[in-house]
Amino acid sequence: MKKRLAALSICFVAVFFTACTQNGSTVSGDEAASDNGAVSVQDAGGESSAPEGVTQVEHIDTTTEDGSVAGIDLSDRVYSLSFPAYSENYDYYGYKDEKATYIEMSGNTAKVTGDDADDVSVSDGLIKIGGKGTYVLSGDFEGQIYAETEDKNVRLVLNGVDITSPDGPAIWAVGAKNLYITMVDGTENSISDSNNYSTSEASAAISADCDIVINGGGKLTVSGNYSRAIHTKDDLILRSGSLDITAVGDAVKGKDSIKVYSGTYTINAGGKGLVVTEKEDEEKGYFYVEGGTIDITAGDDGIHCNGNVMIVGGELDINAGDDGIHADKAVLLYDTDVNVADCKEGIEGTVIDMVGSVVNVNSSDDGLNAAGDTEESEDDGDEEPWDFMAGNEGNVIYLDGSNVYVNAYGDGLDSNGYIYLTGGNVVVDGPENSGNGFFDYGVDFIMTGGTLIGAGSSGMLQTISESSTVTCIAVAAAASDDGSDDNSESSHDGPGRQDEGSAEDGTGIVIKDSAGNEAVSFYPAKSYSAIVFAGFGFENGETYTAESKNSATSNLDGTELGSVTIDGIVNYIGDLQTFGAPGGGPGGGSDFGTPPDFDGEWPDGEKPDFDGEHPDRPESD
Repeated sequence: MKKRLAALSICFVAVFFTACTQNGSTVSGDEAASDNGAVSVQDAGGESSAPEGVTQVEHIDTTTEDGSVAGIDLSDRVYSLSFPAYSENYDYYGYKDEKATYIEMSGNTAKVTGDDADDVSVSDGLIKIGGKGTYVLSGDFEGQIYAETEDKNVRLVLNGVDITSPDGPAIWAVGAKNLYITMVDGTENSISDSNNYSTSEASAAISADCDIVINGGGKLTVSGNYSRAIHTKDDLILRSGSLDITAVGDAVKGKDSIKVYSGTYTINAGGKGLVVTEKEDEEKGYFYVEGGTIDITAGDDGIHCNGNVMIVGGELDINAGDDGIHADKAVLLYDTDVNVADCKEGIEGTVIDMVGSVVNVNSSDDGLNAAGDTEESEDDGDEEPWDFMAGNEGNVIYLDGSNVYVNAYGDGLDSNGYIYLTGGNVVVDGPENSGNGFFDYGVDFIMTGGTLIGAGSSGMLQTISESSTVTCIAVAAAASDDGSDDNSESSHDGPGRQDEGSAEDGTGIVIKDSAGNEAVSFYPAKSYSAIVFAGFGFENGETYTAESKNSATSNLDGTELGSVTIDGIVNYIGDLQTFGAPGGGPGGGSDFGTPPDFDGEWPDGEKPDFDGEHPDRPESD
């Protein structure tokens, strides 16, 4: 995905940083898809490179002896994570001929030879393994591989197999210590279950009550025709290989955890894509990705975890019927590419932390949503009816040296508590209805670095907070061509009305300094009534003018919207009334509690990386 998205990503870096030097740069939601007028930066070798002032983020080793993540200091965050230890057993790929047992399958029977042949029994459509060892499977089989051992390791080496079960799981491990499934290099293997089960003890084509480790250099296709494709009641480790997974229900479930280290995974699920459900054990219940390529299409959540989601490498493409990524606790994205091309809510957790990452979200509801229970929000039983308006200090979105694009029909960046932007580049094409906002926060939006653009409706308008250290300009859009108000009900999620004086998609706003030099411009992907620009080097005492421009010829071209002389953090052009935050004035900012400590010493990220292809608006229900 990095190579596929590289061209436009570089454009965003170049746009933002040339904007800061007032060279007349343009950011366009529509133009981005075709690269028209975009500025790119490439080195002599044709590889992407970051512009001056942007620190390249190198990949980090996340498997240090103490389980920490080198290069990430999370001590100032409002949450804590425990990174899983790596086991050398995950790298077990090979086997010794003299120590292996060979199972040559054909139809509903098999021939067994080798060291532990006495531990294997074959009957009509059933291969039963009763001891530890390495078992090399080959051929086609109509039946079930059933391994029942007493806390022993079972290694199944797939050397070109097609296993189809007429009743229940195709591979089922009970009582084992670990189940290893290895695909021999260069082989293609397939496993599928039936659409009916005579047992209630299992529900997936590959089922186990122990850890499952999947590795090797071959390909494995898994079809879950009854419910799931892969399910373990313990930990699931995806070490390497190429997996094509399809399920009528949730595709892959690791009850205690799922860990992905490398490999290629294509997942199609009628329900959720990847699921972790443990919530009682504090040392379990996490979803962890260190590398690999994951492509998920799901009818429900793409990734659903009852604990923490930690993605510290790799590339993810997600199309989801509900949340793209959902965590009951924190979501950490570090040095990773995440493209949530279609979803209701993009990324949801009590805390969302993006460090040195490239993130693209296209959502029919909220883009990023930091909400849910935290230690700071425990119910004391004394709430008043209006307490739903109060912020939650435990909910935070950290945008930390990352490059983020959000196209949302609900709230763009939504945090019940804080939003921190300390570096990187963030663009939000926000909602068209006045019941949502491109920024929505309950306490503070503190910006100390990077660049920010938000466009959309102004009915719930919030800007960055006065406690920020960079300057922003909020601009009201021009009235529509005929001067009439468009109060039609939005065709998208949310109860709001179209904002008065909104501009159509294709119409942009240009900010010029007193000498007529263009500082920054933006053409939103949807109709809008306000745009907020922040972090583009607006100088105190300088006067800036906003003009409306249309990508096609119209009477809006060159229309002056007003001017403002910078005299503070938040500055306005046009008639705008902000929604604010609890205890705050225009644009938010408040005395509601004390913000979590954060030193902001993070790099500006690798480069913004998103494909810029804005899908058609979601159809109304």
